[in-house]
Amino acid sequence: MPRGWRHRSDRLPAAVRVPQPGRREAQLQPGEVNPGRRGAVSQAAGIGLGNVAGPKSARGIFRDNILRAGACSIARIDFIETEAGTSPRLFEHNDLDPTGAPTSLYLTGAAKSLATPMAVNALPGASGNLSVDPMFVSLVDLHLAAASACVNAGTPVGAPKTDFDGKARDDRPDIGAYER
Repeated sequence: MPRGWRHRSDRLPAAVRVPQPGRREAQLQPGEVNPGRRGAVSQAAGIGLGNVAGPKSARGIFRDNILRAGACSIARIDFIETEAGTSPRLFEHNDLDPTGAPTSLYLTGAAKSLATPMAVNALPGASGNLSVDPMFVSLVDLHLAAASACVNAGTPVGAPKTDFDGKARDDRPDIGAYER
C-alpha cells in the first residue's frame, strides 16, 4: 500500500489518506466502498461527508473510487453531504455504482438529489464521474473485468503509484482499488 495511506477493510478495500499536521482535509482514493448493510437511521449511504464541529466549506478529495449505496428500503444513496454548506473540494472520476437502483447517486447538503452523472459533474470541483456497473470479476474478486467502463477511466492526478496488489498504475489508471 502506498506510504501515508491507511487501509481498513470490512470486505471491500478502501484507503483514506490521513491529513498531514496543519491540514484538515482527508482523501479517499482509489477504492471500492460498499456498506452492504441496512441503514440505522432511515437511509444507507456508500459514503458521507460532514463537518459537525468545523467551518462549513468545501473540503476533502474523492477520486477514482467505486461507491455503492447501502441496503435500506427507504433511501439508498451512493454519496451524501450530511450537512448544508459541506461539500467535497474535489469529486473526480468516481463510479457512482447504480447496482440495486439507489434512490440518489448524490445527495447535497441542501437535500438536492442528483440522479445522473451529468448532474453530479455540474457541481463545483466535480468532473469525470460516471454511473455504471463496475463489472467486478466476481462477488469476491473485486478486480475489474476486461469490458468494465471503469478500466482506464480514472485520473492519474494524486493517484497512488500502485494498486492494492502492488501492481503499478499506468498513466490512465482504472477507477477502483485494482489496476487491470
